[in-house]
Parts: sequence; structure tokens; C-alpha cells
Amino acid sequence: MSTKKNKVSRSSNKLLSVYEYSKDFDVCEAVPNPEPLPGKDLLEPVAILKEKPAEKWRDKDVLPIAKLIAGRISIDATGDNRSGANAFGQLAKNYLIM
Repeated sequence: MSTKKNKVSRSSNKLLSVYEYSKDFDVCEAVPNPEPLPGKDLLEPVAILKEKPAEKWRDKDVLPIAKLIAGRISIDATGDNRSGANAFGQLAKNYLIM
């Protein structure tokens, strides 16, 4: 994760302010990992998030999942990985814009 701090724009030009805010917004520093993430690894962290409403999620709740999926291009949902992958898929369906 980056420790870089974004500057808050004091510009009266709204378009410039948006540009300054968003220019580093979509930067991903994760190292690509072509190996599928075993879905079973997601089961416990997803269960923690499902226990409370999204408004009460904190970094300590979300970061374990973020660290697991960082750089991954797929999730293995075969065999004993199926339940974790499905739990993550349901969470993503409910809370992520896809």
C-alpha cells in the first residue's frame, strides 16, 4: 500500500481540483500474481464483513481481503475453494460496482 498523501486542492477551478485529486486515485502498486487465489482463503475475512453493515466496516476488517486479492487475476472456486469464492462473489455483488 502506498504511503503517499494526496494534496487537497484549494483551487477555485473545480475541474483542476478534480484532476489533482484523481490523478493518482487508480494507481495499483500490487505485484501481479497469475496464480488463482484459493477461494477458501477468503471465507474467514468475508465472514467478518458479513457480520456487520458496510457503514461499520473499518480498515482492519477490509484490509485482509484487500491483501489477499491484491495482484490476483482470478479466484479458484473449485472443490473446497467453492464456498469461499461464492461468499466473496456475493459480497462483491452486494457492495461493489461491477
